[in-house]
Amino acid sequence: MPLLFDSAELYFYTAVALFAGKRPHFSSMKTVDTAISYLQAACSIEYRPIFRYFEAYIRYDYYYTNYMNCTPSFSEVLNEVKGSVSASDKASLFKLLAVDIPFQF
Repeated sequence: MPLLFDSAELYFYTAVALFAGKRPHFSSMKTVDTAISYLQAACSIEYRPIFRYFEAYIRYDYYYTNYMNCTPSFSEVLNEVKGSVSASDKASLFKLLAVDIPFQF
């Protein structure tokens, strides 16, 4: 059953929680696709660059590091928000995810 939140932040934090402290690289495709759909739902409610930045990270860590193609690519999504996400927002995101920040980010 799909989630029906009216808050962009709830979708965002639900996407974070799906990974349960693991990198997307080690998650199932279903989990990854669900997280991306939650982030897209969050953006449809209220656009925030950090939501797209998180989506770029997921696309990088799951698809790119597993040598899989996806559309859009992580670099396309990342370029969309380049310069729009503060260093503190980036640090907060990766602290929530409990993973190190990849050098591409």
